[in-house]
Amino acid sequence: MRPLPPDTPGTEGGLFDRLSEMFGIGVWDETTAAMPYWKWRAREIAKVKAVLRKHDRAVADLYVAALYAKAEGRDIRAVSWLPRDVPRAWRWWEDRVAETQLLGADEGFAEALVIEMERSNTGDDAWFGRLVRCPPANREEVYQQWLSERSSPTTPSPAGTARTS
Repeated sequence: MRPLPPDTPGTEGGLFDRLSEMFGIGVWDETTAAMPYWKWRAREIAKVKAVLRKHDRAVADLYVAALYAKAEGRDIRAVSWLPRDVPRAWRWWEDRVAETQLLGADEGFAEALVIEMERSNTGDDAWFGRLVRCPPANREEVYQQWLSERSSPTTPSPAGTARTS
């Protein structure tokens, strides 16, 4: 499952509201004031639903695409402009989450990662791979295992075969 932005709207109406805030899509003004606000808003939400249905996308897909477009400084004037960016937007979002997780690592874990990155250049990459793939919730435990195994005279790899330091 992909990590979602914390403020991802849960409904098409919520998505419309966010897009309106971000890009000014569907702004209710004098030209649209001829109909009641609730009716106008329902029509705009129907447009969002139609785009989602046509491109077989979820609300989260278009929201991540909107965040990506905003970060890139693109001017989005219609909801229908967003679906083409969904794959690129998810890659951007996942890279951003990964960077945040690495930057949020405690100092010891980050130091271990740097040490193992240097060792991976010499062919000893078992611990580097393990540290990189470690979920944030398990970092302290994996870091303690790394400390105990790297400080012993023979250093077992995560696979269980012993190596001499």
